[in-house]
Amino acid sequence: KYRSNYSRTRIKNKVGDTFMNRFSLKQIFSYGFHIVLAMNIFGIFLSCAQLHQQKSDVQPSNSSWQSNQIEKGNTSNFLIPPTSPIDNSLVQKDEFQQPLFQHIIAQTQKTQQAILLEFSTEWCGTCKKFKKEVLSNPKVQELFSIVLSIEYDAEKGEGAKVAEQFKIANYPTFVFLDPEGNEIDRYIGFLDIDNFLITAKNIFQEKNTLKDYLRQLQTRPQDITLHYEIGLRYGWKLDSENAMIFLGYVAKQDPQNQFGFTDKSLYQIGRVFSKTGKSEQAIDYLQRLITSFPQSSERASAYSLLAKTYDNSGREDLALKTYRSYLNENKTDPKAQNAFAWFCAGKKIDLDEALIVAQKAVESTNEKEPGIIDTLAEVLFAKNEIDAAVSTIEKAIALDPEDKYYYKQKTRFLAAKESNK
Repeated sequence: KYRSNYSRTRIKNKVGDTFMNRFSLKQIFSYGFHIVLAMNIFGIFLSCAQLHQQKSDVQPSNSSWQSNQIEKGNTSNFLIPPTSPIDNSLVQKDEFQQPLFQHIIAQTQKTQQAILLEFSTEWCGTCKKFKKEVLSNPKVQELFSIVLSIEYDAEKGEGAKVAEQFKIANYPTFVFLDPEGNEIDRYIGFLDIDNFLITAKNIFQEKNTLKDYLRQLQTRPQDITLHYEIGLRYGWKLDSENAMIFLGYVAKQDPQNQFGFTDKSLYQIGRVFSKTGKSEQAIDYLQRLITSFPQSSERASAYSLLAKTYDNSGREDLALKTYRSYLNENKTDPKAQNAFAWFCAGKKIDLDEALIVAQKAVESTNEKEPGIIDTLAEVLFAKNEIDAAVSTIEKAIALDPEDKYYYKQKTRFLAAKESNK
């Protein structure tokens, strides 16, 4: 049988014929045996190497949502500029670790649905705006019907536990997860309908995400914009170390703010330090922003955050001074007026001045902003003018009858009035 096959081979392939003439059958089998043995040894070596890699590196998800995910682990894969001294893992696998999530993951693993977590609070005006202007849109509802969407109050019950797990510090925050529970990316703040849909689509396709920007950094290691986008996203995750590396790079490379990211970087560094309890570092960067960039669009936010940081660190006098500076620079800005009045109401200081400022804020918004009207009600309540506080909060209720927060305010005011009798 062998010879018959060999004869056909000779006719078809002269190269094979020459080979058979040079080597005996015994030699051929001997060489073949050694080749197979070498291949097996190489296969064992390769398997051991892969096993070692699995133990030392975080493995990418095999989910369809993560099919384009870059390999995670050793940062030697990333061409970080010399001024970004980081040698530990930049990308980590984020999973649902809490038992309360197990039933959710069990469901999404079967349905292969992605997950969208929305974190808000009862008092968050931006969250209310999102629900009213964006969430009710049919296109957004269509998106929410495809993914598993879960809304949490970040200050109550289970929502508070989940918010702590994901290090949520600003509202609204949207966290996008694959069906396995791995975080793809997140976004903080308000987006209109079109931009929200574009952002959600990009994130679920892993486009313009933290991992995507880190991937791009391999070929553009000195790109200022990439450093800002990466640092911003680390800041959203309250990763102050990595946020500082990338945002600090922006501030160092562009001290004159020619690219328009240095002032934003200073604010984001200040924000993440403030949210992680590093008050002195936060104060330093926020003051640098206010002093160095008087025309910055981040200046108002920096004033507000600086005042809150002072207050949270027990320096009420400096917090009040900062709110005054903010107000003096923005005397007709209802946001500055509202921030000053709300702080005074909460501390029960300078209430006469706060009342005048709060009334100006209501007037400048044509009595159409229930949140600002609520601040006026708080000032009146702090002054123990309870009847006026009740009538004022009723105006807020009339403007936004679906918001339960204002009803609770009225109930609180009335309860105080009853206890004073």
